[in-house]
Amino acid sequence: MIAYREIYNDENLLVLSKYQGIPSEPDKKDDHSLIELVKKEYGDNCNLCHRLDRNTGGLILVAKNNNVLDILTDAIKLKKIKKTYRFYVYGKLISNSGKSGFQQIDAWHFKDSKKSRVYIYDTPRKYTKPISTKFKTIEYIAKDNISLIEAELITGRTHQIRAQFAHLGHSVIGDGKYGE
Repeated sequence: MIAYREIYNDENLLVLSKYQGIPSEPDKKDDHSLIELVKKEYGDNCNLCHRLDRNTGGLILVAKNNNVLDILTDAIKLKKIKKTYRFYVYGKLISNSGKSGFQQIDAWHFKDSKKSRVYIYDTPRKYTKPISTKFKTIEYIAKDNISLIEAELITGRTHQIRAQFAHLGHSVIGDGKYGE
């Protein structure tokens, strides 16, 4: 099973490009997870500094010792490491802030663990938590009626980008859970 590609590797840090379809950590399905495969190849001291959803591909940081793990997880919490996501959505989604700036979208997030699904609302409801995402449209491709989006999470809740853009009426292309 090819689950990732090595991008960078030294005595403290491993940067991998995780492919779509593999969970970062073990889940309810019996598939192998990224961290299990990484530990087999690079050793048991490896720990993920963050996660990506099963259906999300992209760069993931792996600490090779606890000192680096603490430094990187703190840096992520303090927003010293910027996580940027690029993806295509259906339709013409133009950010209000122009080509160079980001537009912020806020909503309310409810996680239904039993259904492994989240729900997004425009106003607060019982058990919801606030979410915020900044995004800008990189390109609109009229012939395909799709938009290339760049987004940064202000909050980082389960399935936030996928669910929030579907709620806006512009689901992420290839997302079977919240998309078309």
